[in-house]
Formats: sequence, C-alpha cells, structure tokens
Amino acid sequence: MVKTPRLTGFNGKRLLKLRRQERWAQGELGEKLGVHRATIVRWESGLAEPPEGVVARLVDLLGSPHETEKIVR
Repeated sequence: MVKTPRLTGFNGKRLLKLRRQERWAQGELGEKLGVHRATIVRWESGLAEPPEGVVARLVDLLGSPHETEKIVR
C-alpha cells in the first residue's frame, strides 16, 4: 500500500473557522472535497490531517491563499 504524504502542523481549528465563515456544514465541505463528513470532523478536531493535495483544494474553496495558509502552522 502506498502511503499518502501528510502535512505536519495542520490547524484544524482554523479550518473550522474558515468553514463556518462560508456557512457550510461539515457535510457540504465534505461533498465539495469528495470526502465523508466524518473526515471533516476528524480534521477539524485534530484527530487526522488531510493529504497535501487536499490542502490546495481547501485554498481554492475557502478563499485566498493568504487566509487559508493559516491552516498550516
């Protein structure tokens, strides 16, 4: 099995804040990213980190790179 590269220092609380600013439910963001709502819950709670490629998609969905760069410490 090939391991997916992970980020270090992902800030789930920042992701939560940005998602709420967009007024999206966890399920809505999950649909946009092609992941289950439970995955968003794990990212926001710090139990898991998204693969690197997903972060680029988060930047596209949640706003400018300046704002979203804060999801990675």
